[in-house]
Parts: sequence; C-alpha cells; structure tokens
Amino acid sequence: TATASAATTAAAQSLAQQRAAVQQKAAAAAPAASSVPANARFSVQLAAFGTRPEAEAFVRTLGARQINARVDGDRQPFRVRTGYFATRAEATAALVRFKRAGFSGFVAELVK
Repeated sequence: TATASAATTAAAQSLAQQRAAVQQKAAAAAPAASSVPANARFSVQLAAFGTRPEAEAFVRTLGARQINARVDGDRQPFRVRTGYFATRAEATAALVRFKRAGFSGFVAELVK
C-alpha cells in the first residue's frame, strides 16, 4: 500500500541520516593525513589492495563520504588507513564508530 511504502521510505531515510551522522563523527576522529603527530602509534585500517590505483580510488570514495583516509605502503599490499592515534584505546574507539557506520576494519600499529 501507499502508506506502507511511505513508512518504508521514511525509515530508510532516517537510517541513512543516522549512518551519515555516525560517519561524520568517525571521520572527525581521524586527523588529517598530511601531518603525522610524533606520538602517533596506531591507525584504523579499512582496506588493502593489490595495486596503488585501486587503493587511491577507495581513498577518493571515502573522501566523497567526508572520511579522511590515505594509502600506506610503497608495495603490496597498499593499505587504506585513517587517523593517527597515540593509544590503541583511541584507535579502537574510532574503529567502533566506523563499524557502526557499516565499515569493516581493524586497528593497525604504525611502523616507524
């Protein structure tokens, strides 16, 4: 019926708005990739690819969703990561927000 269809559409829009809000909060927790803080020890890894162009394309996709990400690594696998965190607990908190937004990933320790 039209009423059921309208209710389904409204529920889908509400879910989409909630997901967008969670994504924005998760992205805000991820500092800009252009500057690596001296105390950075962890990041959230969202994906890994066999080629740099694939990884860069995913970074652009994330950027379009207001998520600041970068490609780490000079050879395979090319890791797509976000954020620089001093503690595992901070990185884990960001990962939880990403997972709530529908992403998969894990906390990665940075190699210096």
